[in-house]
Amino acid sequence: MGARDIEQDHEGRRGVDQAAAVQEPGVLTADEAAALLKISRSHFYKLVRTGRAPGPIRLGRAVRWLRQELDAWLEAGAPPRVRWEQTKAARRKTQVPGWRPANSQTRMSEGGAPCS
Repeated sequence: MGARDIEQDHEGRRGVDQAAAVQEPGVLTADEAAALLKISRSHFYKLVRTGRAPGPIRLGRAVRWLRQELDAWLEAGAPPRVRWEQTKAARRKTQVPGWRPANSQTRMSEGGAPCS
């Protein structure tokens, strides 16, 4: 973001232009995620709190949402978080050779095949 991405509001305060920030890849604040979805920040927090939007990641004390995950969630039709997590797990399982849930008891060889 450059100097042109900084704007002043009607009271003269300076802040980040939300439209420019949403176009950037990576992680988003709640304000940026809400702008991406074209909803208010309070409504976005309500969706997260009630399990209807993807949960955040925490970077120390900072709470952020992955832009890539929000985009994929929207493409999937914005399902409830439980269904979204199941969809992500199923997609990972089919995309990564040798992938298995962390609590799986099956041991895998170095080649990705189950051990006998």
